[in-house]
Amino acid sequence: DSKSKIIGKSPCEFSPEKQPDGKFSKDKEFEITSISEENGKAKFEWWNQINDGKLVPVEVMLTSILLNGKKVFHALCRDVSERKQMEQKLEYLSYHDQLTGLYNRRFYEEELKRLDIKRNLPMTIVMGDVNGLKLINDSFGHVAGDELLKKVAEVITKGCRGDDVIARLGG
Repeated sequence: DSKSKIIGKSPCEFSPEKQPDGKFSKDKEFEITSISEENGKAKFEWWNQINDGKLVPVEVMLTSILLNGKKVFHALCRDVSERKQMEQKLEYLSYHDQLTGLYNRRFYEEELKRLDIKRNLPMTIVMGDVNGLKLINDSFGHVAGDELLKKVAEVITKGCRGDDVIARLGG
């Protein structure tokens, strides 16, 4: 919250011990400053720890410059919390059914390819159909049909193991 608290300090002095990629902040700082010295600049994502201990994702543009004849680093940090949240939301939506929260066809097909190896054989695939869904939609409306699909998804999820892949391929 004040320039005086960060000027002249190493990024590690206001960062957690480890970055999200699992690397120690000190090691990553060395790696990045080496790149910046070599290329004159570097752009990367980093986690800063603010005064209350909260971690904030930032995008850093680091530039190696001459200041009074001395080589120093100039860093511009930008809070990217909102962008990160949006990326996570988009990633979730790209692999999950919007109605039930189960995995979608796209995820299912990719996961099936990944799991189709000798070590996982024999593999069991169980498919089900909600009989009468069209009749429920026509008689009581799509809201009632959607509620039925959500309940079915909940029942199936409760009946499966935590590492089982449960996906909705229809609708």
